[in-house]
Amino acid sequence: RADSAPRLSATNTTYLQDFTLVAGNPAGAGGSGGGSVGYYTATFTTGGCPSTGLVSYWKLNSNMNDENTTNNGALPGVPNTPVYFVGQNQESLAFDGTNDYADLGTFNPGANGGLAIGAWVRFSSLAATDYTIIAKASGTATASTTWALGVTTVTVNGVPRKVLTYTVKAGGTSTQIIASRGWLHENIWTFVAGTYNASNGEMKIYKGQDEVGAGNHAVGGNVTTNADAVWLGDHPAAAGSRPLSGFIDEVKIYDAALS
Repeated sequence: RADSAPRLSATNTTYLQDFTLVAGNPAGAGGSGGGSVGYYTATFTTGGCPSTGLVSYWKLNSNMNDENTTNNGALPGVPNTPVYFVGQNQESLAFDGTNDYADLGTFNPGANGGLAIGAWVRFSSLAATDYTIIAKASGTATASTTWALGVTTVTVNGVPRKVLTYTVKAGGTSTQIIASRGWLHENIWTFVAGTYNASNGEMKIYKGQDEVGAGNHAVGGNVTTNADAVWLGDHPAAAGSRPLSGFIDEVKIYDAALS
């Protein structure tokens, strides 16, 4: 690796995902020169997504059922309905980038006070300035957002780049952090996550196993609870405000700060 981005520790058993290492053998699978390129694949099962602290889990395989509890979602109907499509794992939801969203109700994470959100995303287009992957909010302003995982645009050396954002409201104050690395790209399945530790206010953003952003909440403490809507693929409460163009799959929410 050419960069020094922090990565998920090999000794940590609370990963948000498993991962696969693919190693190439330029000499061919048989090990002799001149052959075709061979590849060896090893999947590291690092405890997967732990059950402790798991609030909700949406596989999005032809339905909006919560596989963990009863926070079942619903599709809003034409013209705002995403469609089921081939995903990272079986099926996903495909969003048109105009006004599609999926309604996950108004639930709040559990009693532990922290928050971790993980999902697989594949962007069809990153032409707009901002996108929402998932959000609990009453409007697009940071102050109106209870929690959200999204995308924004930053300029690096004169070049616009797309990066992840993570917003959490605690103590009545919303704080947003923006990733400082880990540029996003179109047409690639990418695991994205945000975590918040209620005990020390620490917020982190992950792209795959890489920590790509970190900061501290302005107030700290337990995540604010309220009756705001929770949406996938756009920002409540107005369809088309930050619509995602692409696919979302395997969404999990915890009330603990995983890493």
